[in-house]
Amino acid sequence: MFKQKSILFASLLAIISNHLYAVGGNGKSKSIHNTRIQTDNIIAIHETRLKEISGAAYFNNGLWVLNDAGNNNNIYRINPLNGEILQTVTITNAYNIDWEELTCSETDLYIGDFGNNFGNRKNLCIYKIPLNIITKETTEVNAEIIHFNYPDQSTFIKAANASDFDCEAMCFYENKIHLFTKNWKTNGSMHYTVDTKEGFYSAHPEEKIKTGFLVAGCYVKDEKLLLIGYSLDEFTVKVTIATFDPANHCRDASTFSVGHLATLGQVESIVMNGNQGWMLSEATDFGFLTLPARIISFELQHPSAD
Repeated sequence: MFKQKSILFASLLAIISNHLYAVGGNGKSKSIHNTRIQTDNIIAIHETRLKEISGAAYFNNGLWVLNDAGNNNNIYRINPLNGEILQTVTITNAYNIDWEELTCSETDLYIGDFGNNFGNRKNLCIYKIPLNIITKETTEVNAEIIHFNYPDQSTFIKAANASDFDCEAMCFYENKIHLFTKNWKTNGSMHYTVDTKEGFYSAHPEEKIKTGFLVAGCYVKDEKLLLIGYSLDEFTVKVTIATFDPANHCRDASTFSVGHLATLGQVESIVMNGNQGWMLSEATDFGFLTLPARIISFELQHPSAD
């Protein structure tokens, strides 16, 4: 979540005064690691309950989303074609301090309550819910709670957007929860892993990733890690694609832009079902330009040659 309108305003003016950005030279796709992201449609979400989408996951044949700080403790199944809410499920024993991510394994759903814009939180947690108890008729569920901290964080002084211990990106891979921080100071990301069982843990530092942008979401597919976020310097939405090696470390990482913040909005999440994917952005106020929340559909393609 980002609220500093003056920086965004200045960045937007700089971009507009130069040129409109074209993804991969044709406004549609970009080739990297022999993988192509082919964007399709941008759909505005006018449902007022979904203004602050911060996480998304695809499970039980549906696209599910949640909102971030201070919103209801609900997850929503939505229609990816128009953003209509099809189902609401309340997590009865949870409170939305700052929900930032939604991900799942083959058996469980994970909700990340670890948004930490001020860098002073000591109550970070992940809610875990069995997928088999969420049916089309479900309206309420109870969750297990995974508590964690960052062992390398030594100061908790409250300061807006000045910490490297904010987090908005989480995925499940190889029986672990993987976290990728949103580093406001160093403009990169720290990769941590956390156990999937209920309890209290210190997140295990894995590696530093030089993304060059603020990471807001992630997804793993076929041993490929996709990190998504935005660069305030370039005023663009950016993606890093890397390979997860057997030690769960990223290698052969490459980063590219997929469009303007002024067009796509502040993208907060990326999720896929097969080769069909969606990026989701929250409603964004630039001071003079207000954008609704959006669904940006895309396909992940693997051409034999560029």
